[in-house]
Amino acid sequence: MDLKDQLAHARSILEKTETISIPREVMKLHQILNTEEFPDAQIITDLVGQNAILAGEVVQTANLPSMQGDTFRTVETIRDAVDILGLRRLKNLITAIALKQGLEEFGNKTMIDHSVKVANVAAVITQYTETVTPDAAYLLGLFHNIGAIMMNKVDPGYETIFTKSLSSPFASNQMELEQYQTTHGVVGILVAEEWNLSTPFKKTMIMHHDENLDKIRNTELKQLVAMIQLANALVSERFFRVYMTPDLIHIFEQDSEILNLSAETLKEIRLGLQA
Repeated sequence: MDLKDQLAHARSILEKTETISIPREVMKLHQILNTEEFPDAQIITDLVGQNAILAGEVVQTANLPSMQGDTFRTVETIRDAVDILGLRRLKNLITAIALKQGLEEFGNKTMIDHSVKVANVAAVITQYTETVTPDAAYLLGLFHNIGAIMMNKVDPGYETIFTKSLSSPFASNQMELEQYQTTHGVVGILVAEEWNLSTPFKKTMIMHHDENLDKIRNTELKQLVAMIQLANALVSERFFRVYMTPDLIHIFEQDSEILNLSAETLKEIRLGLQA
């Protein structure tokens, strides 16, 4: 089935459920950063401060070591986050936090918890690679399975496929196509378009269940897909305690090579993950 047909079926799925609305502050932030060459940091600070929950999450998330890298500094205020992360990285972070808030009241808790964990692990992986910044990895990690959450909202029976995907990610996409004539990656890109995610992110959402990543010629996209695949595999292994299947073994071997992660580095990442 070609992508055009899958998109048509994906749209019909989304028409059956409400979507996660974009907070006014996030929409305004996107508008400012997309149209102004030199945005005023104080205006951004004041804008984020209008949403108390969003502001608190920004400060909390900006204090994660994975968000700052080697030069860690305690973030106490929104302005600290602006100064330390910069406006462009803050945009990713605020978008991710707004999505996380929307998800928490939206649907299946297990699936949402999985996405949050993948986001955190993806941000950790960036400390050992030059793929993307931690904030971008966190945003992509949260978004990558948004289509699955939407499909489960329409059909609670979808959770069976999601559970299967934790250990057999390559077979699960075919199961989706047979049952829904589309995949959660295709559903997800329609949501990502509403949130103005970049094209590489949307392509990653479609391809993160592909088995052979050597066919991806674009190096940046190949590394993004490998990062999300590897984060998923680590979450399945560490937090969901799934059996180490041939699919997961393949992911660890293939994606570690793509991301240039040694066995010792992968072990260090595993040890750093908290159950």
